[in-house]
Amino acid sequence: LVFLNSRRMVHELFERRSSNYSDRTTMGFGWSLAFHGYGEWWHRHRRAMHNKFHPRAVEAYKPIQIK
Repeated sequence: LVFLNSRRMVHELFERRSSNYSDRTTMGFGWSLAFHGYGEWWHRHRRAMHNKFHPRAVEAYKPIQIK
């Protein structure tokens, strides 16, 4: 568990050093895109998710969310 208390450190860890941490062993949630390592499975599922959740696509969900 890591606690960061400044924007600068968050940026350093998640942006500048992301390649150090991006393909670590999963935490038992291998079925989840957020916790899956990079590879063919990840790229295929990310592409599928992007088609439904990019900024223009989510506009289609607005009427359902308002109900």
